[in-house]
Amino acid sequence: MFTEARWLKQLGLACLLSMTSVTVMAASTVSFAEVEEELKAPVSWFNGSVASQQKAELSAEISGRITWLADFGQQVEEGDVVARIDDRQLQLQLKTSEVVLGKAKSKLKYLKNELDRLEALHKKRGISRTELDKARHDYDLARLDVDYEQVNLEIIQDQLSRTVIKAPFAGVVNQRSKQPNEHISSGSPVLHLVNPDALDIRVQIPIELAATLDSSSRLNIQMDEQHQQAEVFQRGARADAKSRLVEVRLDPENDHWLPGSPVKVAIPMSAPAQVKVVPRDAVILSAVGSAVFKILESPEGGLTVKRVSVEVLFGDDDTVSVKGDIQQGDRIVVRGASRLRDSEQVVLLEENIPVS
Repeated sequence: MFTEARWLKQLGLACLLSMTSVTVMAASTVSFAEVEEELKAPVSWFNGSVASQQKAELSAEISGRITWLADFGQQVEEGDVVARIDDRQLQLQLKTSEVVLGKAKSKLKYLKNELDRLEALHKKRGISRTELDKARHDYDLARLDVDYEQVNLEIIQDQLSRTVIKAPFAGVVNQRSKQPNEHISSGSPVLHLVNPDALDIRVQIPIELAATLDSSSRLNIQMDEQHQQAEVFQRGARADAKSRLVEVRLDPENDHWLPGSPVKVAIPMSAPAQVKVVPRDAVILSAVGSAVFKILESPEGGLTVKRVSVEVLFGDDDTVSVKGDIQQGDRIVVRGASRLRDSEQVVLLEENIPVS
């Protein structure tokens, strides 16, 4: 009797352990995320491009032969020389002008001394008034000659300064329009300079959408697989008469894209509103509508799920904004939701998956 009772007791314990094991094995293993509430709006993607805020086509201000030109791709600083034009003829003109100016100044000095001498004689009635007036006239003409030659000298010096082209800002030589030893005319382009570190993003959008943006608006930018945000800092004053598009310029967070690169800009289609945001993978799509599985604590212990119908409002690549009987902080199933049933027990596989 003792042996039989003991055997029955062990058999009952084994059955209980077996049932517990089956119960544990029946629980689905899932990952989860918490519902977040954010201020968001539906967006539409528009094509834009990266541009440099500082770019210039530098032109010659004087005709002549190019003696030196900065190389393509060369990095220069503000004030650096990027091109030189042959100045030999101007240097000769400068020397000639300096000699002529020196002669004019010497003559002026002589006539000034002569005028002073004649004025002293005139006071002693040693010369006539006519002789004094002629001396004063000659002195005035000599002074005008000095002024004229001084202006001529400054003109030549100005022309000489224009034989050297300097960078108006730091940047990179993006294009050379001429080559060394080529002759160039005044006004002809020499090279194109671009500052790759002063970037903005330019996009043209419908006028009704541009009106909703202000200087504090931050927009999502995408180029291939790269993402970042940019802040609106300029907006056109009027729309194009034909396209009804307005140009908007944004200041990117990182200046690591090349000018001319194509990008996509997410433009809000309406004013932002408080919405509940969940991972896209958490939403189950079926013929009866969209739903998520909310994780609840069972009164008997453990975790169960409840199917909650939701309305998908809008979304992006990773998240969707929904409307339904869920609140911020609720835990919802992400991976493993497609095979669940209402009230099914679950076991959490990993830590909370961030929504964004």
